Amino acid sequence: MIFRKADLEHGLNIDGETLTNLRFADDVALVTEKVENMEEQLNVLNNISLESGLKMHKGKTKYINNFESNKDITIDKEKIEMVESYKYLGRTTYLKDTKKKK
Repeated sequence: MIFRKADLEHGLNIDGETLTNLRFADDVALVTEKVENMEEQLNVLNNISLESGLKMHKGKTKYINNFESNKDITIDKEKIEMVESYKYLGRTTYLKDTKKKK
């Protein structure tokens, strides 16, 4: 319901379709080409969530990008942590050139 209301527009073009997010159970991965678009979409989702009586857990919300950027992301003036890797559906994705050897 929240994603239908959000009508996210920023994402990646894949075969003529725009991929904006991946969802599984309570995990969501947003996909954008610019950090500014990620911040915008996170704030849209946060506002719709609040209107629906839900609350985004900003402490668990993280972001990763694959390009140089000094831009911080904030949701309701709260800074969101940038990470070098994340796990989604059991697979770990790493920021370019930061994969740690085991």
